[in-house]
Amino acid sequence: MDVLRFCDSKGVGGILIPATTPYVYWDEENKIGKGILSLKHAAVLAGLGIMGRSTIFINRDYGNMVYLGAVLLDVELEQDPPVTDLSCPDGCSICIDNCKQKAIKNGTVDQKLCREHSFLKVGRGWDTYSCNTCRRLCPLRAGA
Repeated sequence: MDVLRFCDSKGVGGILIPATTPYVYWDEENKIGKGILSLKHAAVLAGLGIMGRSTIFINRDYGNMVYLGAVLLDVELEQDPPVTDLSCPDGCSICIDNCKQKAIKNGTVDQKLCREHSFLKVGRGWDTYSCNTCRRLCPLRAGA
């Protein structure tokens, strides 16, 4: 909310875009959810980092421990150049090899396999992560 207050103080309108919920599309059978836009892809295009082999967003300073959100503004901003000097280590497949569900294949994640193993419902209906092997074992977990 502080970002929106700052924007408003400069005469710029904006709206918060959450990372996932509320979904604009949810396929219960395949456990595929889509938000208003892919913040991972937007972050890559904005020059904030890369998409790892696990399809998790990776930032140079914070690694794969980034939770994305966005603010859409009614003004155009200059984007940073795309990140070209950061990538998964050559030949690294730790995330793929250690996925217990074998959900990471060919540059994508089988959401049904991943979500059925990774998310648990807890009290009051909240979700919690029960698996983060791909994040935890990644050599870029804490940044480059």
